[in-house]
Amino acid sequence: MQFSIMTVFALAAVAIAVPTGIAKRQVVGNAIPANVPAMTDASGNVIPFSAKDVYVAPGN
Repeated sequence: MQFSIMTVFALAAVAIAVPTGIAKRQVVGNAIPANVPAMTDASGNVIPFSAKDVYVAPGN
């Protein structure tokens, strides 16, 4: 009997939690293919990654 009551409570908790929409899918405006390296800029936009544009400070 305890197992079935706990099961009902667990299912009720899932039913309450599902419609809250904690994680939402983001719509990417510039459709970058999945096999191309990408990163985000300061504004959070997804942009293609280019290694030649990365600044590396000179080392000693």
